[in-house]
Amino acid sequence: MCALIKKRAWQDAGGIDENLVQYEDWEFWISVFKAGWEFIFIDKPMFEYRIQSTSLIAQSGVENFKTVAEYIYKKHADLVYTYYHQLYATRTIYRNDIKRPFRSLIKYIKQNISA
Repeated sequence: MCALIKKRAWQDAGGIDENLVQYEDWEFWISVFKAGWEFIFIDKPMFEYRIQSTSLIAQSGVENFKTVAEYIYKKHADLVYTYYHQLYATRTIYRNDIKRPFRSLIKYIKQNISA
């Protein structure tokens, strides 16, 4: 991962989960969020990232992802429970918007003009 974080955020999150060999950064950011820290996203390239055939990410398979995701979901079950309904509703709305692009455009224009 390429990020700048405060030492206190690292401590509050409990650092990297040493039970994980892959996707540990994903779990770390969930822990940081859970500890109450906010994020700033910079929407421009700040570094180059290469994936080589010997990289862990290149070697991770679907089955391993399922195992890791299950571990992380269980570890953060409270967040999954809290946000699942929100995410499901957003997904449903998004699917409906894809089916009706003109309606979505009108909604977008209306929201941005009245804002």
